[in-house]
Amino acid sequence: MLTPAGPSLVGAGKTSPAVLLFVSDPGAKIVSDRKVLTELFGFTPGEARLVLALLSGTPLPEYARQSGVSYNTVRTMLARAMARTDSRSQVELVLLVARALGGIAPRVA
Repeated sequence: MLTPAGPSLVGAGKTSPAVLLFVSDPGAKIVSDRKVLTELFGFTPGEARLVLALLSGTPLPEYARQSGVSYNTVRTMLARAMARTDSRSQVELVLLVARALGGIAPRVA
């Protein structure tokens, strides 16, 4: 996958256009790691936890209940995560992150 690098990625597109190239094995399992998400996308720990929950299929209201935060707080975290990745929708965010993790995460035996 080739995608334009948004200004939210460290060092990307500040003085000239930049792109990200993701190469992945579709058969590889995705390993979820908050630290990787933070390094790749600049997510806060809370945003990274939310994105990982979304990757596993957890709906926003359920995530809010499990985390002990309000639904509005979760929606704000989602909006910030989407802004960091220049995603226009929750689905676009999840697909982008899933592809990124599939391309760089170590294999699980």
